Amino acid sequence: MKMKNIFLVLLIVVILSSCAKPNEPVGTNGILAIEKEFITGGYARDFAVSDEILFIAEDQQGFSIYNHISGTQLCHRDTFQNRYLENTTRIAGSRYENLAFIFDTDGTDTIIPFDVSDLQNPIPILPAISGRTENIEQLFLKDNPAGGVDLYWTSNNNFKTGNFDDHWEAGDYYIFPKDVSGFDFNDEIYAVTAQQYGVYILEESGGAVMTLVSSIETSGEALDVKIVDNYIIVAIREGGFTIYDISDPAAPVHVYTKNTSELIYTVDAENEYLVLSSHAGGVILYDISEIAEPKLLDSIDDSEIGYTFKAEIHYGQIFASTRTGVYIISINE
Repeated sequence: MKMKNIFLVLLIVVILSSCAKPNEPVGTNGILAIEKEFITGGYARDFAVSDEILFIAEDQQGFSIYNHISGTQLCHRDTFQNRYLENTTRIAGSRYENLAFIFDTDGTDTIIPFDVSDLQNPIPILPAISGRTENIEQLFLKDNPAGGVDLYWTSNNNFKTGNFDDHWEAGDYYIFPKDVSGFDFNDEIYAVTAQQYGVYILEESGGAVMTLVSSIETSGEALDVKIVDNYIIVAIREGGFTIYDISDPAAPVHVYTKNTSELIYTVDAENEYLVLSSHAGGVILYDISEIAEPKLLDSIDDSEIGYTFKAEIHYGQIFASTRTGVYIISINE
C-alpha cells in the first residue's frame, strides 16, 4: 500500500513538472547584482536618469532628486501651491537644461515644469502644461540642440510632442482610435503601443499631425516598445515580449516571441542587452546580440527589490523602480 502511494506521488510530480511553464521560475545565475538602493517613502512609480542625477516620482509622496553616483539625496518635495502632491506618477528631467517635469493627477491633470538649477530647491515654472495631459502613461524628454527640451507623452488616446524653452510650445500629435501607453522613436519613425490593439507605427508628415504608416496586431496587451536598429521589441503584459522586423515600416514582419511566464510592463535595450520589468518577476535580463535568438541571462525578483514598475539600462547599469524605491543593478558577465 505504501509503495503504491509513493508511486502515485512520484507520478503526480512528473505530470506537474511536464506541465510547468518553460521559464517559471527564471532563477538566478549571479550575473545581476544590486549595487545601490534609494529607498523612497512612496512607491517609486517612475524615474529619469540624466548624467549623475536621478529623478524619482514617488506617487503619494511627491518627487525626489538624488545624485546616484554619491548616493546623496539632494531634495524631496511633496507640495505644490499649498497642496500635497498625492499622485505623482510620471517624471522626466534634464541636468543639461536644468529642467524637470512631473505629472501629478491630484486636482487637474497637468505637467508641472521645475527649474532645477539649484537641485536642492526646485522652482516651479508656471503656468503648468495642460491639454491632452490626462492619464499620462509615459513621459519622456530629450535635449534639443536648438534650445530647451523636447517633451513626448501618451495620454488616453493621444500621442503628444512639444518643446519647452522658457515656455511651452505644442508640437506634433496623433489621436488614435483607442488608448495608448508606451512608445519609442528614432530619426525616422515612432512606435506607440495600444494595449489590446497592438502597436502603431508613425512618421512625421511635415505638419502638426503625424502620419500612420502601419499597425501590428499582437497576441496580448502591448504596454511598451523599444526600437533596436531595424527591429521593435514589444512588451506583452500577459506573455513576455515579441520582436518585429520593421526594415519596411509599412510592412512589419514577425521575428520572435518569448513567453516569460510573468506579467511584463516595460522593455528597454542597450548594446547586446534587453531588460524587462515584471512586477512580481522583478527585473529579467536577456542577451540580444543575436536579436532573432534572445538568450535568458538572469533575473532579480520581487523578494529582493519589491514589485517592479519600470527598468532601464544606462551605460551598462540597470535602474529599476519598485514599490520600495529605485535600485541600481550591475551586469557582471
